Amino acid sequence: MSAQTVRLPGREHIPDYPKGYIAVNVIQLIFSIILIGCSGFALAVLPTLAGVFIMISALVSFAISIWLISARQCAPQAFNYWASIAFDVFLFIFYLIGWALSAIASIFWMGSIYGIVNAVMAVFGAFNWIMFIVALIVDAVVVARHRRAGLRNKAGLPVAAAAAPQSKEQYQMTPQPYPVQAAPAFQPVDPNAQYYAQQPHPGQPPVPGQVPQYTVPAQQPQY
Repeated sequence: MSAQTVRLPGREHIPDYPKGYIAVNVIQLIFSIILIGCSGFALAVLPTLAGVFIMISALVSFAISIWLISARQCAPQAFNYWASIAFDVFLFIFYLIGWALSAIASIFWMGSIYGIVNAVMAVFGAFNWIMFIVALIVDAVVVARHRRAGLRNKAGLPVAAAAAPQSKEQYQMTPQPYPVQAAPAFQPVDPNAQYYAQQPHPGQPPVPGQVPQYTVPAQQPQY
């Protein structure tokens, strides 16, 4: 078993992330908190698509960052790398739209507090967008290595690469023909057969009503 396939019990489904990668999730969490406050203010003053996209992206990334930090540190059963990649793609798209719209709004409302808030959303939205690009690339690489090593997405599954090697010689089990004996033909059974077998069979059967006659052998004369 290679070093890539060695996992602690219960953590077989977690890919081998680079050391210190948790800092990426912490930075995403901090930026998300800042963006939640800014987008909340912007939506309270004047609801726009920029504020909506930033608010949705910030709320989702806030929840995802807490989930990933908790799953890697204290609750490995909650980790799912397919979900992590899916959220990376989702937030990559939403943050791109959000910070672009915020940048346009900051130019349109330049010189006002509302314009400054949109500029802050554009800056931190772009930073978080970059962080999710990094997260998407890292997730794709470590998941590819994880699956290439024979590991899967559920804890407790055996490693495919560590399975016992099969012998090169393969034996094909073919069914052997077994002779089928025909069932004996049905023969009627005479209920008196046992009685007949116990009776003697004389040469000539006696006639009813006739007394059997016995012949005395002739005696030799005595001198």
